[in-house]
Amino acid sequence: MVVPVNPVYTSREIAHILGDSGACMVLAHQDWTPRLEEIEPGAIQVRTVLTRQGGQSLEQALDRACPQAPEAWRPPELDPDEPVLTFYTSGTTGKPKGVMLTHRNLTFGGPNVAQNYGLRAEDVTLAALPMVHVFCIASPFMGAFSSGGGVVVMESFKTEEALAAIARHRVTWFPGVPTMFTYLLKALDESRAYVADLTRALDENQDERVRAMCAWALGRIGGDAAARALREAAGTARGLLQEEIDLALEDLA
Repeated sequence: MVVPVNPVYTSREIAHILGDSGACMVLAHQDWTPRLEEIEPGAIQVRTVLTRQGGQSLEQALDRACPQAPEAWRPPELDPDEPVLTFYTSGTTGKPKGVMLTHRNLTFGGPNVAQNYGLRAEDVTLAALPMVHVFCIASPFMGAFSSGGGVVVMESFKTEEALAAIARHRVTWFPGVPTMFTYLLKALDESRAYVADLTRALDENQDERVRAMCAWALGRIGGDAAARALREAAGTARGLLQEEIDLALEDLA
């Protein structure tokens, strides 16, 4: 079972999650290990700490620690109702509590996301949400994997880096929160990123932002297709989005 831990947590918060979950191994980036060293001996049951060095991939870190699997090791048979992930709540009203997801939860949820959003094998998803939240695992990862598509993973959301990733990898689906799309839309004025491949978000309100972003990008490119896309987006956009589309239509006039 895997327990994601927020990298910005204090050593006290980390100790609670590791102790409460009974974690026996920690896989962490080298920048995170000093907080582990601050935890009092005996407070947790961790026996192994596997550190990923800067510039090193996860595969390289695992190969360094385990050059080859023991000959006697065999993959275990999986029970669909066994827990595979435990996410901890933020602890707003008390100590964080673990919420378990089973193999069945993931194998049901992933295809459900893929079907609901019409994901296909040729889709490319941007994962810029925190991976310690179920939102990121359930939507961009399990949705994309269930459809056979690819995932572009960002360490954290940064507007210009997200726009560059969308353009470079021809991202078609970006599950995010409304604030992310507002930042992206505002940054398009200064950016040369091409985002017209991005056609879907996660809900209707976010899809409006995505359509407006695509229309704005197409509007800067010009042509009849751009004008049609802008007029289509104008039918559902509101507020700032409507203003941006109106400006783009004026540029095409």
